[in-house]
Amino acid sequence: MRKLATNMVALLTSDVLNRTTTFLVYALVARYLGDFGFGQMSLALLLLYTFYVFAGLGLRIYITREVARDLSLTSRYLVNGSILVCLAALLSLAVLGLFVVLMGYIPSTALLIMVVGLAIVPYALSSVNEAIFQAWEQMHLIAYANIPHNIVKVGATFALLAAGYGTLEVGIVLVVSYMLTLGLAWWFTLRMIGPAGIQWHVDLPFMRTTLINVLPFLGLESVIAIWTSLNALLLSRFGNEIDVGYYNAAMQILVPINLVLYSIVMSIFPRMVREFDQHSSDLQRIYEDLIEFLLMITLPSVVGLMLLAEPILLLLYGNDSFANATVVLQIVAWSLVPLALNRALGQVLLATMQERVTLRIVVINTVISLILGLILINLYGVVGAAIATLVTRLINLAQQYRPVSHVLGSVGLLKRSWKAALASAGMGLVLALVADWLGLWLSILAGAGIYATLLSLIMLWSYGGIKGIQTHYHYLQKRGITSAPSGQTL
Repeated sequence: MRKLATNMVALLTSDVLNRTTTFLVYALVARYLGDFGFGQMSLALLLLYTFYVFAGLGLRIYITREVARDLSLTSRYLVNGSILVCLAALLSLAVLGLFVVLMGYIPSTALLIMVVGLAIVPYALSSVNEAIFQAWEQMHLIAYANIPHNIVKVGATFALLAAGYGTLEVGIVLVVSYMLTLGLAWWFTLRMIGPAGIQWHVDLPFMRTTLINVLPFLGLESVIAIWTSLNALLLSRFGNEIDVGYYNAAMQILVPINLVLYSIVMSIFPRMVREFDQHSSDLQRIYEDLIEFLLMITLPSVVGLMLLAEPILLLLYGNDSFANATVVLQIVAWSLVPLALNRALGQVLLATMQERVTLRIVVINTVISLILGLILINLYGVVGAAIATLVTRLINLAQQYRPVSHVLGSVGLLKRSWKAALASAGMGLVLALVADWLGLWLSILAGAGIYATLLSLIMLWSYGGIKGIQTHYHYLQKRGITSAPSGQTL
């Protein structure tokens, strides 16, 4: 259990650290270079992460699974997997160049995209090493390899921007930082299995078989990557870099909440799988408790972002021009509600062995996102992109609702959402009256206090007092819902 907790904390820490430092780079670029430079960097990083998915070939999950089954295959997958990824990364880089030409970006933006795109090669290659670390249950090595990368990324970005340099120099720093991660990942790999444990043998039949086996993983990850990046890419085509910057500025603010939701859902997932395998009727109860808890986090966040959107944007990005993203943030903030529900519904589908249903839903989401984006972004620009994001997530919710209701019999969204909704509405009414003269920080503290008080009173009333809550908590504790494997208390 100690090793399991350590590995889960290491993975979560690495993910949080990577996202946090990326946001710091965004914030520094916004403060020093304004909305246009921010938009250029947003577009470059978006394309880096999108084309990285194609370069990775879906090998990380596959290698982790296969090597975990047989550690003697470590060298075979490490060497041949790295060759496959290297070839795929070079091909992705070439396709990226063609994409940039077809999109007709201005020269400075095109150059930045290609410079940042060079990071695809070390970024994808290091994912093979990270798969080996996961298979060997040495997840802390992933964090160790990424810490220097993140220090260099933020430190060098700040130094360069303060000295008067621009986005191109920041892009070069990003490439160097990913190369540092790859070097450290190989160093830790050699220390873990020893130089003698690696056999530098190229096995073409093995590579061909591996490539065939990873196609389902690549297909799912690729569709998701395209879906999530569509609106920003369409904005870059029908609008400009500034529009991309405003859209990304709003979406970045949702990342911390999304990370919290993801962490909670993933910690409950093993329990869902066990309940399904045991044909237990408690799967629905676990799911409903999860829905209720996710909405307790999401709904007050949405209300707070609606009322405090402009001061939050100005605080984080330090440039008055980002006030233009206020309406965008207010619209996409509502997408957190279907996102939270989709997190829970999606895990039920995976726990009940319905991967094909998930793939079908993702493909439909991508097609709908493309159609909505072409119409709304062409008509309303960045506001249209925000509306398309919200509508697509609502359609995703509708698609997942039906198969989950067939599995559970009842989804119970309304039954488990009214407490958080009522407390959030009360908080919103008070903040709407006092937020202007309280200021941002006092408004956040006051809102949190009001919400916690109202929710506590509503919970006491709905469960019939303290004894009722204690009874419900003991049930959750018995089912393992209050103690996640990582030690998180839900």
